[in-house]
Amino acid sequence: MKISVCSNYDPKQTKDYNNARVANGWELREFDWNKQTVIELTTEFGVSGNEYSDGHKTAVSWVATHDIMLDFDDGGMTKEKLLELQQEWDFDSYVFSSQNHQRKKIKDGQVEPPCDRLRVLIPLAEPIRSEFDRAAVEQWIKGQFPGGELRDVG
Repeated sequence: MKISVCSNYDPKQTKDYNNARVANGWELREFDWNKQTVIELTTEFGVSGNEYSDGHKTAVSWVATHDIMLDFDDGGMTKEKLLELQQEWDFDSYVFSSQNHQRKKIKDGQVEPPCDRLRVLIPLAEPIRSEFDRAAVEQWIKGQFPGGELRDVG
């Protein structure tokens, strides 16, 4: 599995701390697809399914998408429902909670109550390399997973 890892990310710090530092420092690396590696990646590192030409996380630097990462941040999707859906898929995937799972969230100046913030990591057999294909996959995903968002694609 190929996935980008950010050298500027610190898992011991807050989301605000990391958000101010993770625009740069992205490097595509190869990892074995096994439970322990995926757990370590999703709990101890800043990860992105995208490859960036210069390590800068911008649409201009986007080269390819190697992994689909879905976000469910509004509490509308449950762990149980995702695990049920996962049983029907004929591709590798990993369902996990975000590092901000069950934390209060401030949106538009308002404090939102804690809720399940879930992620799904899906490695792709072949990377997406064109904006046309990326947009088509994004539209398909949105149709399959109402309320879910693609994380960092493009």
